[in-house]
Amino acid sequence: MTRDEVYGQNPGFRDWLTEREIPFVLATRNDDMLTSPDGNRRPAKALATIAGARDLDTGHDGWERRAIGPGAHGMRVYDWTAVALAIDGLPAGWGHWLLVRRQTEPAEGKTIRELAFYRCAAPANTPLRDLVRVAGARWAIEECFQTAKNEAGLDHYQVRSYRAWHAHITLAMLTAAYLAVTRAAEHAREAEKGDPQPAGAH
Repeated sequence: MTRDEVYGQNPGFRDWLTEREIPFVLATRNDDMLTSPDGNRRPAKALATIAGARDLDTGHDGWERRAIGPGAHGMRVYDWTAVALAIDGLPAGWGHWLLVRRQTEPAEGKTIRELAFYRCAAPANTPLRDLVRVAGARWAIEECFQTAKNEAGLDHYQVRSYRAWHAHITLAMLTAAYLAVTRAAEHAREAEKGDPQPAGAH
């Protein structure tokens, strides 16, 4: 389960997930106060500094570079690290972490690499790569909604009742699904012919 900051900042939602033993990777803010296993509370950005610090014995830092799938400008590659959090209230055998994503290079015109933060809970043996994979899945979901908005008018409604809203959303999503299937079939036909993909195909 992955969601944006609105859900990551909602303790009731997190409790609902843990009560049902649903693992989650929820985005959160850099100033979210989190409790470490030692009981100390620190903001997420401070924990990120601790987790990514260089080990004096090995000379290595705590960041691990991983790709999370293709984007508009090639593969999305980031540095990732995780730091353990207190496990109070979680199911037996579960772990609790702050997952941190860092740009590999500063954005154009900037000198600092931006960070993003996620609160994660899952069975204690969950590897970092699985947390990263789930965090990265949000882009595909967001791109799907953006496409539905652009191509099928998902967000172009002016209704005041749930029934009317539900009808509009259902029709828009069916339209988006039809367009996606049609595009995939067209790409498959072009590939069978050995022709290059149509202009603008991704």
